[in-house]
Amino acid sequence: MVVTNSHEIAERVRVLRNHGMIQMADTKDFVAPGLNYRMNEFEAALGIVQMKNLSSMIAERISLARIFGQKLCSIDNLELQVSNDDCLNMHQAFVVKLSKVENLEVIRELAEHGVEATVGTYALHTLSFYSKKYGYKPSDYPVAAQLHHESLALPFYNGMTIEEIDTVVQRLKEVLEFENRSNQDE
Repeated sequence: MVVTNSHEIAERVRVLRNHGMIQMADTKDFVAPGLNYRMNEFEAALGIVQMKNLSSMIAERISLARIFGQKLCSIDNLELQVSNDDCLNMHQAFVVKLSKVENLEVIRELAEHGVEATVGTYALHTLSFYSKKYGYKPSDYPVAAQLHHESLALPFYNGMTIEEIDTVVQRLKEVLEFENRSNQDE
């Protein structure tokens, strides 16, 4: 959903959501590259029902994130996201920052132990399209590049049980302890 008080932005979004197409007097024209972001009736009906549950869904995510954070805070070489008290963080994802190891190795190791994790933050300027089109180098935005390699999105969803959180925390702890020992041996 996009909300704006700008007629220009609203028109641009309408064009982009509809394959880049505009309706002219007697024909249609494609004036920009776009995608099919038009909502169908099923998605609208589902969205209306979900909106009625939004407050409880957000409260559950905040509660789960608090539990996750409490269980993870004792793991060495792991930084947790800090929320500003002035903002409501509904935790779209649960992302942590690794201190001594890169995320791809941890993701691989977690997968071998049945835990699906992914990169927590992508540095757009390092991705092929942007680096080729605009000539960006990782050093152009070094903090973003660092987070791209050190952030980890852990499994996190409504309905997640304490037992599932415990499993993720335990596997992550084991993988990080193994990685730390391996790095010390080198």
